[in-house]
Amino acid sequence: MRGILCQTLLGFALSSLSSAKVIFQDDFEGNLDQWKIQACPGGVEVSTDSARSGSHSAKFVVHDDDTNATCPDSPTENPRAQLSSKGLFSDGDDYFIGFSVMFPTGFPDITDWFMFFELYGPPYNGTPSMALFVSQDNRITFGRDASYNRDTIWTGGEIVPGKWRDIVLHVKFSTDPAIGFVQIWEDGQRQQLVGGDGYTVFYRTLNPELNYDGTPNAVILNQYRSKDTRYGPVTVYHDAVKVGTSLEEVSP
Repeated sequence: MRGILCQTLLGFALSSLSSAKVIFQDDFEGNLDQWKIQACPGGVEVSTDSARSGSHSAKFVVHDDDTNATCPDSPTENPRAQLSSKGLFSDGDDYFIGFSVMFPTGFPDITDWFMFFELYGPPYNGTPSMALFVSQDNRITFGRDASYNRDTIWTGGEIVPGKWRDIVLHVKFSTDPAIGFVQIWEDGQRQQLVGGDGYTVFYRTLNPELNYDGTPNAVILNQYRSKDTRYGPVTVYHDAVKVGTSLEEVSP
């Protein structure tokens, strides 16, 4: 009986692994053709400065005046450079999103909001419901939209200049707050969240008034910061982006 049970469990595990799949990935060893680029000239480039895997990453360099007032390819009045994937996420979808980020030596002490990742879509009406920020004590945080008072449900470790950080989000995409949820892993460790059962926070991850008019949401890698700050040019690196149906498939 024990042998049969073990075989059954092993078969289930192998079946789960075989059914796992990656629907989007980029290690930046080629070009940026998979992405829509919204940046001033030189704002996003493939770089050999540093890499989480392989020899290349995406380098984001943003100046204080990289706004739509001076550069038509920058979409906002706040300094920004970003890469947007094709639409990937619709109501009812369940995916793991993994990527790595690095803040190099010389990264400033943050004094206002500073975003570097979001899951977002039309009508693009305000603060995203799923975004990663650098806090004013230079820690990585996960924030929600105005309907949740722009709260922070996760605060990660303090930034170490030059160190790559691995982030995985598990998201159930839903307009129903009882169904949608987020889970987070940092550097391979599952993270405790605020406002849920410890590891999972249920909420409306797709908001029709904010980020979901029926058009699939996208992965957006960026550097997007308050216009009220004067840091000068700031650099951030992204690498090893994967979207898939299991943690194992997308972990850097």
